Amino acid sequence: MEEAVRSGYGALGAAIELEHKRAAARMRKPRKRLQRAARSLAERLPQRLLPLVCAVVLVVAMASYRATRASPHEVAVASLAEREAALAAREAALEEREEQQDEEEEPRPKPMARRPVITDRRALIAKAVKRAQQGIDGRLPYFLHLHKAGGTTVCHVARMSNELNAAKRNCNAPGDGPRTLSSAPFGYANKKLDGHCKLRRQEALKRQVDFLAVERWLDTRTFASCHTSFFFVTVLREPVQRIVSHCRFEHISAKEALAWTRLPSVAAGAAGTPIQRGAAVVDNFYVRSLLGGDVYETTPPGKITAAHASQAIEVLSDFDAVLILENLDRGFDQLFHRLGWCRPNNAELRQSFGPGDETIHFSAEDRRKLARLNVHDHGVYNFARELAAALERDLPPADVGQPYRACRAKRLRSRGGYARHQPYQHEYPAT
Repeated sequence: MEEAVRSGYGALGAAIELEHKRAAARMRKPRKRLQRAARSLAERLPQRLLPLVCAVVLVVAMASYRATRASPHEVAVASLAEREAALAAREAALEEREEQQDEEEEPRPKPMARRPVITDRRALIAKAVKRAQQGIDGRLPYFLHLHKAGGTTVCHVARMSNELNAAKRNCNAPGDGPRTLSSAPFGYANKKLDGHCKLRRQEALKRQVDFLAVERWLDTRTFASCHTSFFFVTVLREPVQRIVSHCRFEHISAKEALAWTRLPSVAAGAAGTPIQRGAAVVDNFYVRSLLGGDVYETTPPGKITAAHASQAIEVLSDFDAVLILENLDRGFDQLFHRLGWCRPNNAELRQSFGPGDETIHFSAEDRRKLARLNVHDHGVYNFARELAAALERDLPPADVGQPYRACRAKRLRSRGGYARHQPYQHEYPAT
């Protein structure tokens, strides 16, 4: 019995051992197949990857070549940047030399305060006319859009008639318009861009903008140092008419507007941005706008002086083109001649967002009060009329001999909220 049991266990062990050997043999065959496949792939892989490697190398080489090769526009931008850097270095050297001379000289007593020198308007106008170039100007247009002074028409002619790229919000980039001052990407009213010509130009290139508009006060440092980069242009209208138009557009009553002039500051009691509401919009708005944000927002009502007006006139004389809204048909000849813009029909030259609330009434006495309060704005406006007439004197009218390129005939569009209305000089008759 015991022998039978042992023999049975021995047969079972032999069967198990045999099954193990068969399983090991079955596993060795796939392993050998995998080894043979791996050796074959290692032999053929370099031949198959060679075209792919060559294609990748060619693509990388072409990309690096394009990256190093500058376009004509980039070359022009680089040359302008080099020129600005050279001018800045020269000014720094001159300032250093003057400081050294001042240190070497003996201290002198302070001179007595002098009265502000009255600006020679004829000399300023003659200088502006002499500076005006003949032919097409290739600088980027920089438009100072004075609120309710015809800027919408200029934006329309630039964007719609001449098909220039501009920001959607009335050609104003974020931070450059009256409703986006606090949401600007470069600080309040884009102050970080003021005076940085290269950065301002790079932002325009980044946004692919051909027409730059600022509907607030002037960036004074940009205006002083960036004339080689930008073509500065603005439009003015009769000051009291602008105030009336402003108040009707922003739904401001005559009583509220006149009450602002008695407040201690330009922002006191005003709900909205300082371009829309507050004493600055009814107290010498042109002088404040031309002298920059510091004067615009910090000078109390009634404190704008003749010295401020003289400074504003000197700033205005350095603009490349100055247009008058009441004579806008002739004023556009400056842009057609200097910038090479096409000439649209007369209907395209009268665009706006509408006259506003025409139930708001300004009496004759209200208008006389506004005229007395804005006497310095009237001086700036009168100078602007003289300057615009001088800049337009030698330009042939656009309707004589058709010297300007006419815009392509197309149906008048109302895209962007534009609305046709009566000519500006008859928009608000005296009451």
